[in-house]
Amino acid sequence: MASGIEILAKRWFESNKSNSKGKYLEKDLYDSLTKNEFLIIKEKLKNYKQGDKILNKLQNCNNMGPNERLKNFFEELNLPLGALERKAMNYRNVMIHDSIDFSRINYEELIKLSLAYTCLVHRVLLKVLGYNGTYLDYSMKERPEKPLNQIVGE
Repeated sequence: MASGIEILAKRWFESNKSNSKGKYLEKDLYDSLTKNEFLIIKEKLKNYKQGDKILNKLQNCNNMGPNERLKNFFEELNLPLGALERKAMNYRNVMIHDSIDFSRINYEELIKLSLAYTCLVHRVLLKVLGYNGTYLDYSMKERPEKPLNQIVGE
């Protein structure tokens, strides 16, 4: 599900619907503003083993990082996120990137977060498609029907 949202965000930023294109500044503008400074930095880093990699990172820091891109994607969609959705996204990152002590997992909470993430995917897809009606909030036992801009779990 996370990959699906990331792919949608990537395509959104490539489309004419995006204002930011997932960048703080357009590459041409950024390059024109920083060209002389990078010539100086390149010279200073030329004798260091990883100098070219450092320079490359600096030359591309006009691009938003993955978390900032997603945050900006939701903002451009005008899709508010609640605490439960943010927690679900964060927990997904913990599950993928950290070691988890499965003996300490609250499986009831894990299921709720998974359902919240499912709702987030649905809300994103519906927003991208231009839908403005309601969705079912699977994270709540009653499965209420809510306006698309109403956050999950509340």
